Amino acid sequence: MLAVLSITGWMMLVGWVPLALVAPFFDDAGWVQVAHYSPRAWFSIGYNVVLAGTVAHLLWYTMARTLPAAVSSMASLPVPVVGVFAGMLLLGERPGITEWIALALVIVALTAVLLPERRGTLAPIEPD
Repeated sequence: MLAVLSITGWMMLVGWVPLALVAPFFDDAGWVQVAHYSPRAWFSIGYNVVLAGTVAHLLWYTMARTLPAAVSSMASLPVPVVGVFAGMLLLGERPGITEWIALALVIVALTAVLLPERRGTLAPIEPD
């Protein structure tokens, strides 16, 4: 368990550095704005890197190691659905048609996995 926690933490730490160096170049204000981040913004960044990222990866690796692949993959499918609805509730975002189509496809995928498997309903094909 310690090895997974250690690897997860290092992954998040090493992955954070290039993102932190490149991200200001994609903002209009560049590095100037980074110097003026509020304590709340720095807390949010730290929360996402340390808690949300590291703990989420740790839980994912634990699930992938201990559960069947179908179960662990089903656990990740609802994540974008929760994210879109959380954005609507907390940030007032309004999804467009492409987001609604994507959510519908995720729900179809979940339904397809959850449907019971039907065996023996098709007749085998006989060679001519």
